[in-house]
Amino acid sequence: MTEEGQPRLQVRTQFDTNRIHIQGVGEPTVNRKYGIALELRAPPALTEWLSEQEPTLPSPASGSVLYAPMSVLSYVEHEGSVQILIEGEELNHPKGAMLDVKDDSTAVSTLISFVKESKSGLVLEGGELFSTEEE
Repeated sequence: MTEEGQPRLQVRTQFDTNRIHIQGVGEPTVNRKYGIALELRAPPALTEWLSEQEPTLPSPASGSVLYAPMSVLSYVEHEGSVQILIEGEELNHPKGAMLDVKDDSTAVSTLISFVKESKSGLVLEGGELFSTEEE
């Protein structure tokens, strides 16, 4: 465990219209003393929803409460399929917002590597993919 607290993934609630800012607290340290920080592209509907969520987690960099909890879901039955679950009010998932991601970008592959290498159990491997498509 790092001195910044329990291992976790979190996303900043107020950031940008087309990007989300993610922090990973724990080992291995990648580009920050507390773990990792990176940005991913995201649709404006998600970032707008995120800006309306109440932050509950502190930044390990500043100590300010600016972040919401998130998880990375990797599906064994669907090799290469990864989703990010951001906890909050229901958007497209009962627990908040689900975002499909592809590991073809450096930022996504770095995040996935951090999660898989961490000893904190941040990868949640589920059965079927959660559909993010509107019905």
